[in-house]
Amino acid sequence: MKLSDYVAQVIKKLDINCVFGLQGGAVVHIFDSIERNGTEVLYTHHEQAASLAAGAYAKINNTMGCAVVTSGPGATNAITGLLAAWQDSIPCLFISGQVRSDQLSYGKKIRQVGTQEVNIIDIVRPITKYSKCIFTPDEVENTFKNAIFHANNERPGPVWIDIPVDLQWQNI
Repeated sequence: MKLSDYVAQVIKKLDINCVFGLQGGAVVHIFDSIERNGTEVLYTHHEQAASLAAGAYAKINNTMGCAVVTSGPGATNAITGLLAAWQDSIPCLFISGQVRSDQLSYGKKIRQVGTQEVNIIDIVRPITKYSKCIFTPDEVENTFKNAIFHANNERPGPVWIDIPVDLQWQNI
């Protein structure tokens, strides 16, 4: 199974009937899988709108909300909605696409390697209950299980998973 298809199945099992986001090169596989799996995607004009919509969806439907954003500025644009979910204790799943895994700056003393790459996990860590970049396909199942657990237990809140684009099309 393609990793992005697994992500789409997780979203479906969570009874998230609408995902909010903005298309970008680092999330084309994720959006394709979500749509092919029958979940509605509402494309917004800005990532901030997608992130706020995910929180509103969660509150209205008493479930988790989900926003999918692309790498770099796409991810940082979603921080306002992430903070709103954090402060209001709203369980939301934020998924960001990322540059190829060999172009990541994670763990390096450098500002950026890949085009529009940002270490989003270090930025969002203080306002998420759980945040992780997936570095190998073997990590995806446990990462999503942990994220969902943390989002919904004790005081609910948002979680963030960052997935490099080259992993999204790999088989798991």
